[in-house]
Amino acid sequence: MATHSGQKIKEKIGNLLQVEGGIDSSTRTVEDGLARESALKLSTTTVEIDGDLKFTAAPTTDNSETTALLIDNTTPPKTVKRELSSLAVTPISPSTGTTETAAILIDSSGNPVQRDLATTAFKQFPRIIARVESATNLDSAGTSSAKLTYAAVDNATATASFNQDDAGRLPLNTGRTDVRILTEGIYRVAVSLYVTDITNGTILTTNIKSGSDVIAEATRDKGNNITRSMVSFFWSGLLTTTDNNIEVNVSVSAGSCTIAQGSILEVEQIA
Repeated sequence: MATHSGQKIKEKIGNLLQVEGGIDSSTRTVEDGLARESALKLSTTTVEIDGDLKFTAAPTTDNSETTALLIDNTTPPKTVKRELSSLAVTPISPSTGTTETAAILIDSSGNPVQRDLATTAFKQFPRIIARVESATNLDSAGTSSAKLTYAAVDNATATASFNQDDAGRLPLNTGRTDVRILTEGIYRVAVSLYVTDITNGTILTTNIKSGSDVIAEATRDKGNNITRSMVSFFWSGLLTTTDNNIEVNVSVSAGSCTIAQGSILEVEQIA
């Protein structure tokens, strides 16, 4: 900074800083000698900045200090010192849990809230894909009807059944002919049958039963020269624990066909 030694005050008046009225308990703007205001205000107890606070170099980073400077919510805002817990500056590595159902989320106001995921829309609904265990032959002149039987669940083998529910809320019954409903809710029940060895004029009827009630049914009339086909349809609605079981029955009133291994009954809770 240049010295003022030997300079005339009238020639350097703009270089001088002043506080109009002097410094007392009220903050006043620091001006130069030409009354040009700076971003700095002073009083006997306060230094105020009306603008950006900048550093020539970034402050030193420290990972162990627990004292911080924060801005309070007064007008104008003041800098305050806050003693923080060591947890505020220490990285936390939470353990991984597989059974916990509570989580900390941020609400629409930006506040942390606890949410029980087991009783909200965040929970995972159960789903089972039951695959027909072996080919089922139907013949109007012989065995004309059957209840489909499914492969055991193992979630690995391509021909096995798959259950997306660790709680076991959609198990197969002991004979693996029914999907058991253990939780009341809205369900989607879908059937996809691969039909082979169809003879001319075969009439195939497929129904979905909930307990003793038929909740959906489809009849397909297979014309001449069709040897392979699919039957695919679904139903959705409320199922209660008194409905108990979901099963699929197939029958032919004319001709013959085979329900192929791997045909699917899919039951999924959606609400």
